Amino acid sequence: MASTINALTSGGGGLTMVGDATGNLDIQSGGSTVVAVTSTGATVTGTLAATGASTFTGTGKFATTIGVGNATPAASGAGITFPATQSASSDANTLDDYEEGTFSPTVIGYTTAGTATYARQQGYYTKIGRQVFFNLDIVYSAGTGAGDLGIAGLPFATGSASMLKNFDITTDGITLTAGYYLIGSLIGTSTTTFYLYQSILGSGNFNSIPYDAAGQIVVSGSYFI
Repeated sequence: MASTINALTSGGGGLTMVGDATGNLDIQSGGSTVVAVTSTGATVTGTLAATGASTFTGTGKFATTIGVGNATPAASGAGITFPATQSASSDANTLDDYEEGTFSPTVIGYTTAGTATYARQQGYYTKIGRQVFFNLDIVYSAGTGAGDLGIAGLPFATGSASMLKNFDITTDGITLTAGYYLIGSLIGTSTTTFYLYQSILGSGNFNSIPYDAAGQIVVSGSYFI
């Protein structure tokens, strides 16, 4: 039997203490142990709440999930739960956001956005801090747009001061200008839309691709918000 301090919840209340020679200590409430202290450490049963700054030395382990930024820990799996809305940190060494999800990309024209009929319209993304990684696959027909060919509906707008991006694009059934080849895309700042571009081999110049009423566009890449 360990030494015990018990906070009574019946009668007149108060504390009772029972000691022995084990060197262990149980702290109880109403007869149930909430903290067990031994020579190797302490075990807390239930919820541990701490206010102010806490410092832990050595290693730490969590059996399931932990929440940061007052986020409620996930009820499944094991990992770190971030708030639904990012609470950005100015510290360059702080991971302040992670999110996974889906989105529905659309084909648009620069002059007239138009509409289209989709046989496939898939988008997946993972956001880590400021960087968004995504994959999309669109198969469409009966498009009514006009002007330059573009894709709308990225899950987050690009940053206002950065145009850094890395897109890998494959198309099928999209008509290019004779003698031109697909070179990639151009995305501006503070936008969820990007446009496809073409070029003559070795020219160093690039032009927009005219809106095509049907085809397939597959894109994978990343950009900064």
